[in-house]
Amino acid sequence: AQGGAIYTSIPSEIPLPEPLAEAVANGQDLKILYIEKKQTNRRITPRFATRHQGNIYLIAYCHLRREQRAFRLDRIFSAELI
Repeated sequence: AQGGAIYTSIPSEIPLPEPLAEAVANGQDLKILYIEKKQTNRRITPRFATRHQGNIYLIAYCHLRREQRAFRLDRIFSAELI
């Protein structure tokens, strides 16, 4: 459903909206509402942002799936620091 792994180098700087930028900079967890085929509330630990095929992704550890995942930025409906 996610579309497989994304292999790309870490870009120098991708501007992120708050509180995503703060979470990446300080290693803080976020509670997000993620909307894909259905909406889910997830706790994530963001690592970095990257671009792939014209989309911006937030690479983060997903506590729900217990693995590193790529979250499309335009599918993160809301985010708050934990």
